[in-house]
Amino acid sequence: MKSFKQFILETPTFDAHKFSLDCKFILDELRKDKFRHIIWRGESNNVMPSDFTIRTWSERRFTRDTKKEIHDALNEYFMKRFGDPIRNWLFCTGDIVDARYYSANQDVAAVFPIGKFEWYCSEDIHDMLGLIIKSITVARDMQKSDNDIKIIPYAIDLIINQLEKTKFWKNTNLIDCLKSDNEMMIKCDRYYLFNRDGESFNSPEMDKMFRTVT
Repeated sequence: MKSFKQFILETPTFDAHKFSLDCKFILDELRKDKFRHIIWRGESNNVMPSDFTIRTWSERRFTRDTKKEIHDALNEYFMKRFGDPIRNWLFCTGDIVDARYYSANQDVAAVFPIGKFEWYCSEDIHDMLGLIIKSITVARDMQKSDNDIKIIPYAIDLIINQLEKTKFWKNTNLIDCLKSDNEMMIKCDRYYLFNRDGESFNSPEMDKMFRTVT
């Protein structure tokens, strides 16, 4: 008898027709560029499906790589500018090399939102985390201190000053966003997540759908 954990982790059966209906919006967008670009996401091995899965999106409340004070300040900035806390959204990219870097050279996943979804992408900033790290380094050098009380407010000012100069695509120019290789943030109710090396992503049905567009 299977345990509950085994049951919920069991690889589902891929239905290409259902997938094409579920993800019609994103597939129609990608088809405009003949599927030359796909939304990628770095995933650690412990959460990467062996083949594919359908996940429910939930807005993240905590950040793994960014100090909470900076994360909260950026969300406050984005709320004032766009009305959305986009640092809480799902981080993705059109660059598979970057996705692998984000996963610490582990697995890379292809993301296909179900139904319509929202996205933001900077026209200028390749990697938001890189901007944050650089700003903290500059703040530490300028303040000649490692004291967070001194450097974090200064770093936040540097980041926001850069963001003020930056244009963003908001639910527009998805292909340009993917081509830019810049980090993108997406929000959707549910999404398909495919292991790039999995059977379903490399199936004849997917090959027909993605790689034979003329």
